[in-house]
Amino acid sequence: MSSAKQLVSSDSQGHYSLSRFATYLSQNYRHYLSSLLPDIGLSLSNYYIVLYLWHHQKSLPNGASQTQLSDNTLNDKAAVARGVKKLLELGYVDVASDPTNSSRNIVSLTNLGKSIGKQLNSWVLDWEEEALSFLPAKRRTPFLDAFRELFFNMRNESHEKK
Repeated sequence: MSSAKQLVSSDSQGHYSLSRFATYLSQNYRHYLSSLLPDIGLSLSNYYIVLYLWHHQKSLPNGASQTQLSDNTLNDKAAVARGVKKLLELGYVDVASDPTNSSRNIVSLTNLGKSIGKQLNSWVLDWEEEALSFLPAKRRTPFLDAFRELFFNMRNESHEKK
């Protein structure tokens, strides 16, 4: 990883823009994933679907609807539909009709999909460890806590505006 300070500009007082940091982190993360995902047949949008299902196996034991996947992966419904189709072809997911609403599909991970989800999570943790290695250990947890709070507050506000 190159130094974030090389990629962001500061104002006259030396403050760095949050949007520049977010852009840098996003670009770095996408670059990291783009070197790994093709080996397992995934695009970035498919990656988010598998990882969401993997992380929510306990709270959503039967899987998630495509609408839930769209809302929670920040992909539009068409991208989720294409992604689910590709994941089905790869054998990573199963799709079943929702017993409570026949017009809705429920997507769940297969055993192979669970294995891929575990691998993806491992890659996420490796990237996070490398990204956070630039911070002293005592500052990592407060940084992540603040970042999560910012994310969830912004996400909740955007859902309220819909």
